[in-house]
Amino acid sequence: MTSLILACLLAQSQPDWNWAPVAPLPQPERPRDVWAFRSVLDGNARIATFALREGLWAAYDTKTGRLYKAWNGGVRFDGAVYTSAHGPQPTSQGFAYTEGSRDGWTLASGGSETELNPVWKGMTFTKAGRVYMTYEAQVGRRTIRLEEMPEAQVTPTTVTFHRIFRASGIRPGEVLRFNFGVQNAMEAPEISASNSSVSDLGGGEFIGSLQLPSGRHVRLSTRFRKVDPGAETPPVVASLAPAAPEVVEAAEDQVPGLAMRVYALNRSISRLPQLVPG
Repeated sequence: MTSLILACLLAQSQPDWNWAPVAPLPQPERPRDVWAFRSVLDGNARIATFALREGLWAAYDTKTGRLYKAWNGGVRFDGAVYTSAHGPQPTSQGFAYTEGSRDGWTLASGGSETELNPVWKGMTFTKAGRVYMTYEAQVGRRTIRLEEMPEAQVTPTTVTFHRIFRASGIRPGEVLRFNFGVQNAMEAPEISASNSSVSDLGGGEFIGSLQLPSGRHVRLSTRFRKVDPGAETPPVVASLAPAAPEVVEAAEDQVPGLAMRVYALNRSISRLPQLVPG
């Protein structure tokens, strides 16, 4: 837990974006005190996780800039940093509404299109209790800045996942697009920008593309039928089902990390005491 708190303290605090172009959202009500953090999740390293509302969590792969998934059941915090148990790691729990394997950025100019490779630059907390992620993509010798703010709205019957984007560094004549896909949606996602498109693949699955003008916000909103944690849920797509084994075997390509335990004693000692598990 200490590492989660430190991660939040190290993030910057900034004023809110100008929300007028994307319509104000209700004041956020987070389900836990430490609601934004980066950790291993489901065996994947460097995942940024956000507990947006009771009933909707979202996680992003900071290595690629893609949405990992949005789901309803929270995280089981396990592992040396959280419970002193070596081997297990944090795992997501519950039903996955959607995942972002189709996420990707492209920049078109002069008849050619380039796929961008965003690099994670961190997360920033606003004074209104929201957070946005920042990525940078190199185009020649210049940098395009990409930002995304995840948010959620929950009613007794529906869950809406908002992804608000902003970009800067786009030159006149260039077209920056974000390509995406969603699953289990009640209807086609809503996009607050022109020059965007959505295609229905059937069965609640949609793919689409939105265009980002430099410096302006664009909101992508997807509504799902609410699934309560622990309730009977629709079938989960195999690729979205989180693996949550009780015992995790050591992998050959382990990610380096550090866990630390600090003890306070009220007397002087001449040698290190033997630690007894329990």
